[in-house]
Amino acid sequence: VLAQNLQPDESAFVVGMPQIRATSWQVGRQDLQYILPLLVVVTIAVALLVFRSYTALALSLLLTSLTTAICLGLQLLLGVEISALVALIVPVVWAIATLDAFHLYSRTASKEKKCIANPAAAACKELLVPCLLTTVTTAGCFFTLTMLDTSPLIVSFGIWTAVGTGVAFILTFTLGRLLLSRSN
Repeated sequence: VLAQNLQPDESAFVVGMPQIRATSWQVGRQDLQYILPLLVVVTIAVALLVFRSYTALALSLLLTSLTTAICLGLQLLLGVEISALVALIVPVVWAIATLDAFHLYSRTASKEKKCIANPAAAACKELLVPCLLTTVTTAGCFFTLTMLDTSPLIVSFGIWTAVGTGVAFILTFTLGRLLLSRSN
């Protein structure tokens, strides 16, 4: 309507928080076209170049994929509206789950080189408290987004990223330990 009433030498701009939010989500979705493939490439590069291990690669890809799937599955089961925000949760949860998997793999490999019996269990025992503290503080930081009044999307992002952080921890210290125990 506004554009129809403008004179040829006039222009109009839509401004304000709704416009800022809409533009931010559009740009965020466009960025994901690059972020997700980059995360996969970095995961593969670290596993193969740093750890020189297909086990590290398989472990990280499995744990990150399961963490992401569980987080998204919980949203569907609970009837949470899947929005553009889901696209932003995935890379954050992916990065956190990858780091958890790499920590466990690295410590297990270190224990294995020292010929420690059941290196995966020893690594889990050693890493449990430090990783738990990191998980609690990371999840807590994301959960504080629920206290913002700016947007229900930001609140949802905080909740589901915190949930994903917790799921990554649980899977790393259960399934990750089990898989690394079987690979020895």
